[in-house]
Amino acid sequence: MPGFKRPEKALPMCSNVLLEDEEASWYDMLQVAMQADGEEFEKSICTLDETGLRKKFKVGYGIEKGSHFTAWGEQWVYFLLCYDGLEWVGHAPRNPCDIAMAHQGR
Repeated sequence: MPGFKRPEKALPMCSNVLLEDEEASWYDMLQVAMQADGEEFEKSICTLDETGLRKKFKVGYGIEKGSHFTAWGEQWVYFLLCYDGLEWVGHAPRNPCDIAMAHQGR
């Protein structure tokens, strides 16, 4: 890609993984992830409505329990990540840039 420069180190994935069998909602996890990125949750747009965002589910191994979503902040795009049923919020830059993302999954 012309003009692309490789950053010195990769940016880590969102790290708001909860303990197995803990109950949470995408609303709670998105707030944590967006705050860590300096984003304002109130300015975000999400594919889930308020009810879907606030629906509690057990975050743990097994089958996926949380609804699928994509959310857009001013600088980042947020989405669900899942490994073996354990769910958490991942993110990637909203626009092309020189940030290389670490692997998102475990």
